[in-house]
Amino acid sequence: MTFSYTHSPSRAGTVYLITLLVVLVVAIIAVVMADGAQHRLRVQDTAIAEQQCRQAAIGVMRAAVNDLASSQAAGVLPGLVSVTSTGETVGNCAVVVLGRDPYGQKMVYDLIREAGKIDASNAAFPVLMAIPGMTDEVAAAIMDWRDVDEEVYNDIGAEAPDAAYQGAPVPYAPRNGPFQTVDELRLVRGVTDNLFFGEDANHNGRLDPGEDRDGNGQLTLGLRDLMSVDNREPATNIDGEERIEIVSDPRRMRQPQARLIGLFGEERGNILTEQMRNGAPFANRLDFVNALTLSDDEILVVWNNFKGAEGRLGLIDAWSVPETILRNLVSSEIANAILAARPATFTPNPAWLVRALNRAQTREAGAYLTSGSYQLRADIIAVENSGAGWHRLEARIDCSNGTPYLSQLRSTNSAGWPFPWISPQQLRRQVSENDLLTLLTTERN
Repeated sequence: MTFSYTHSPSRAGTVYLITLLVVLVVAIIAVVMADGAQHRLRVQDTAIAEQQCRQAAIGVMRAAVNDLASSQAAGVLPGLVSVTSTGETVGNCAVVVLGRDPYGQKMVYDLIREAGKIDASNAAFPVLMAIPGMTDEVAAAIMDWRDVDEEVYNDIGAEAPDAAYQGAPVPYAPRNGPFQTVDELRLVRGVTDNLFFGEDANHNGRLDPGEDRDGNGQLTLGLRDLMSVDNREPATNIDGEERIEIVSDPRRMRQPQARLIGLFGEERGNILTEQMRNGAPFANRLDFVNALTLSDDEILVVWNNFKGAEGRLGLIDAWSVPETILRNLVSSEIANAILAARPATFTPNPAWLVRALNRAQTREAGAYLTSGSYQLRADIIAVENSGAGWHRLEARIDCSNGTPYLSQLRSTNSAGWPFPWISPQQLRRQVSENDLLTLLTTERN
C-alpha cells in the first residue's frame, strides 16, 4: 500500500506566522535594549554636562569675587569689572549672571544687591511693615525671633511658649539672635509658603506666564526676594580710616573739619566746614551731604567718609529696592522723586539720590536709605554648549570688611529654569543652529 503526504496550507501559514512573531519579538527586544542603552548614554551625558556646568558656574563666581575686590580697591562700591553678566564662555559652557528687576518686569543680568531688601536681623518694626503682605502679627514674631528677651513683642509676637513652636512635630524655639539665612524666616510663626515664596516660581525676578496667581498683572514677591540678613556698610573708608560721625554741635566739629580738609585741601575744606556749620543740625548722612554744595565726585568722597545717626546696619539701597517696598516705606512724594531720578543702570555714585530730594525729604527718608550695597548675591546659571545639561548656583558675598568673602554657597537647581521663552528641551534642539548665549538672553515672548 502506498501512502502520500499532502502539504497543508494552514500548517505552512502557521509556521510562517510563528516565524514572523519570533522575528518581531526579537526586533522589539533589540529596540528596547538599544533604547535603554541610548537612554543610559543620555543620562550619562547629562550627568557629565551638569558637572561641567557646576564647575563653570564656580569659575565665574570666583571671577566675580575678584572683581568685587578690584572695585573696592579702586575706591568705588563693589561691582563687576571683568565678568560679563550677560554671558561668559567657560570651557564647554555658557554662563549667565541673573540679576533682579526692582519693577518685576524684565530680565536683568547683574549681581543682586542685598541692600535693596529689608534686613530681617536689623529692620525696625515699621520698616518690616513696609513689606507687601506683611501683618502686624508676623512682623512682631520676626522681632521676637531675633531679640534676646522672652517678652512678647507688642503682645502679638511669639516667644518660645507659643503654640506654633511647641505644637510643631519637633518643638523648637526662636533663635533669640540674628537670622543666619533668609530660609530661617520659614520657621517664624505665621510665615506661610505663599508669604515666603510669592509668585516668582522660577526665581528670576519677573512676572512670567502662569505666575500671576492673584491676577493683578504685577509680580508679587515673597519674603525670600524681599528680605536679606545682616546688611551692613563698612566701618571705615577705603584707606582703613574710621568714618567720621556727623555732628551738629559747633563745639564738636573739629574732627569733621579735619577730615574735610584732609580730603579736599585747606581752602575747599574750610568752605565746606562753613557750609556744615550753617546747615546744621543734620538728621542723617543723606541730609548732611544734601546740605553741602558738592560736585558728583565730591559727593562720593563725602558719602564714604562720614556716618550719620542712622548707623550703618540695615540701610536700604534706593536704586535696587522694589517699588512696592519703597512706596510703603516713604511718602508718595519722596517715592515718586526717587523713582523719577533712578538711573537706568546701577551707578556706584550716590549723587543721583542726593540730588533727587530736598532737605525736608532727606530728613524724612534718610534714616532708611543708602545708595549701593556691600552684600551681594550671585545667581549664576551655566548651560552646556550642546544643551545636554545645566546647573544653577547661588552665592552670597559680603564686602563690608574690605575683603570679599563667601557667607553662603549652594546649588539652586530647585529654584527652576529661569528662561521662560525657551525650555531646556527646545534649547537642546535649537543650539546647533544658534548661538547659545543669544538663545539664553534674547526674550521671545
